[in-house]
Amino acid sequence: MRNATATRSLVGAGLTLIVVALIALAEKQVSVFGAASRALEDRVFGLLLPFVLLYTSTRILQPVRLEDAATPIARFGFSRRVVGLGMIAASMVASGALAAIAGAEAAVLAHDLTAPSPALDAFTCAWIGALTGFAYAGLFALGATFGARGGGRFWALGLDFVLGATSGFAAVLVPHAHAQNLLGGEPPLLLGQPASAALLVALAIGFTVLALARSSP
Repeated sequence: MRNATATRSLVGAGLTLIVVALIALAEKQVSVFGAASRALEDRVFGLLLPFVLLYTSTRILQPVRLEDAATPIARFGFSRRVVGLGMIAASMVASGALAAIAGAEAAVLAHDLTAPSPALDAFTCAWIGALTGFAYAGLFALGATFGARGGGRFWALGLDFVLGATSGFAAVLVPHAHAQNLLGGEPPLLLGQPASAALLVALAIGFTVLALARSSP
């Protein structure tokens, strides 16, 4: 959490929220109708947040393998897996909070008459953002167990974009497709929105379990 609240991390979060505001206002200038959907689906969740959440995860877990990041604290007698779980939890808290704020901000600033009330829309986008942030944090933690310095997190980002752009079974395995479904986009395997919400939680837990299983005790 110290890494999450460091100056560099806070500056990154602040810049992210500024970009989200610019995206929302730009979409509203283009056309007020559907501005919120375009901003959220295409720009914020579809493009910006995956990169931002990768940066957030890397800041907290550090640009090394997950077990290597846990080693300094583990030397005091703790299991590296236990330490790793704490680091992943911190990453999920930071990623979920940032994605929730970004989603609510975009919903309010790009609000149009076709959307629900601003308060309800902001609340909905906030919990969608939180679940999405949790799932991405788990995905990037798993990616950090691959490669000499955890470079697998970048491959994880690439797979999320590639698989998430489809609507078949592979799309179910990444956060991107479920976030799009919850925001009103095309659902993977014709899943309902409650199923996608549940699967985001399942992915966050599953990725975390796999990440810890791949780490040394």
